[in-house]
Amino acid sequence: MKLRFFAIFSTLSVLATGCVIDNPAAYDPCKTAKDCSGALADVCITLTQNWGGGVSATNSICTSKVCSSDLDCSLSANNNRGYCSTNSILGAPANTCFERCYYDGDCSPGFACAGSKDVVGLNAGEQICVPQGAGVVKPKDQYTTCTGPSQCSISGSICEEINPKWDNTVDTFALSICTVNCSSDATCPTSTNGELGYCAKMDDVSFMMVCIERCDVSTDCDAGFVCAPMSDVTGLPENTTDRICLPDPKFAH
Repeated sequence: MKLRFFAIFSTLSVLATGCVIDNPAAYDPCKTAKDCSGALADVCITLTQNWGGGVSATNSICTSKVCSSDLDCSLSANNNRGYCSTNSILGAPANTCFERCYYDGDCSPGFACAGSKDVVGLNAGEQICVPQGAGVVKPKDQYTTCTGPSQCSISGSICEEINPKWDNTVDTFALSICTVNCSSDATCPTSTNGELGYCAKMDDVSFMMVCIERCDVSTDCDAGFVCAPMSDVTGLPENTTDRICLPDPKFAH
């Protein structure tokens, strides 16, 4: 279970003021409603995520199903306000609160961070924690995040750290992706958005010469990434309008 010191502190503070108590167990895995407590996590709801290719995962969370806006949702351990879905997603009723996230590390064990690219019915630009499932590995295709080569199943794939040098800023945020070595764009795989990858030179954004996902908007990219103009990154071509998916420094925490 994730550490929730800030939520406990919030609870103690609210007890002193008499305001509504935020629930420190919000968005934690559960088996029954008895595992959940507090006004903002009073039910145990089962979620099912379809990862495609016949792979699905099911898990349950403590949450609230009476929200009408994000303000009705609890804060989570990553200090983000929950996402209130006014339509039914993941098999949950409409008006259910979900945990927002930037990358997999924001989520509880058994959950992964996914965006509208992976979650049917999720609003564009949103990212929430969805079931990864006990014993079920989130499929790792080209250009998806990874923590080791065993998560990259396509032949020839490697798990390579991407750490761009942003112009005019000291901000940095590195994440690793499943990708392949390349010699030119023509040797890069096409991503799910239908665009041919960009072959980045060694040390431009990674230690090795690898393919990076091209994009038009940030929802083309995996959780934790932003669709950035290459001209914004030191070392990348400046005379192009092309954009690629890179780790977004504003998600660093």
